[in-house]
Amino acid sequence: MEAISGNGCVLPPAIILKGEQILHHHITHTDLPDNYVLGAQTAGYSNDDYAFEWIKHFDKYSKARQVGVYRLLLLDGHGSHLIKEFAEYCDENRIILFAIPPHTSHFLQPLDIVLFQPFKHNHRKAVEMATRTGCTDFNKVEFLYHLKSIRDATFKASSIRSAWKKAGLIPYNPEVVLSKLRERAFVRPQTPPPTVQRPPLPKPPSTPTTPRSVKRLITRLYTITSTLDRKEKWLYEKLLRGAYRNAYCRKLAEDDLHNMQAAVQARQKRQKKDQRVISKGGLISAKDGRLKVSQRLEKEAKAAARKAAREVKKRAQEDTTA
Repeated sequence: MEAISGNGCVLPPAIILKGEQILHHHITHTDLPDNYVLGAQTAGYSNDDYAFEWIKHFDKYSKARQVGVYRLLLLDGHGSHLIKEFAEYCDENRIILFAIPPHTSHFLQPLDIVLFQPFKHNHRKAVEMATRTGCTDFNKVEFLYHLKSIRDATFKASSIRSAWKKAGLIPYNPEVVLSKLRERAFVRPQTPPPTVQRPPLPKPPSTPTTPRSVKRLITRLYTITSTLDRKEKWLYEKLLRGAYRNAYCRKLAEDDLHNMQAAVQARQKRQKKDQRVISKGGLISAKDGRLKVSQRLEKEAKAAARKAAREVKKRAQEDTTA
């Protein structure tokens, strides 16, 4: 769940994972910023409880809160936004709710107009890059690991301001939306797509690029028995260029293999399952999640130390008895 401000800022997101619990590896293996909050829900969607939690989360990081002025919150008509606790909290904190009419978010919702499309594009790029390095399952841990870079590439101040402008809201200009509605009302005849003439295929390179072509050229050089003339020297130089190209391509392939192996090792480390539960129900920030993990690890370390001390004491008693 994302929220942007009219001053060009984006607030920390609230992330709802499909499931019942937030586990250790959702926090410890993903490097999420401290102000990101996570929640788990069986259906993977927001509900009444989470809606009340995320409005408080977004309000906490809203810079306009300290100014003490009224703020306008644009949102869709989801049922969780219409609960009593949600509306009461907004009234107490000078937040004016405005639900966008149904089927108009592609005209009036700044996130839909500008930002969600590049968000999907950057998410798709992250999946493709992970796939190129051997990732066959872009699961929750991978998504959380790449989420910050996806958001950094998407929510730029210029893009956020452009979103408000194209929605006709900041600066306020209703004609931006009304002109689009008029265009939709006039159904234009479809024009058949122009016939695209494909350019001719490029001439294949004369320099050998495969081991087979290099081998064939070497076979031709083996037939040379007399002193090399000008043409034969040209063939020899051609062979050298082909051999150099193959060596260079091999070096690139080795580098790609090395990078892929490094990415696979890092991914295997992230994907190491840890089924211990951090939170069940409600939102929890990444900072609080890491604090819970460190406290639990410290407690486990102390328990292991006490167990080891008991074992040493027990062995010492056995040796004394013997």
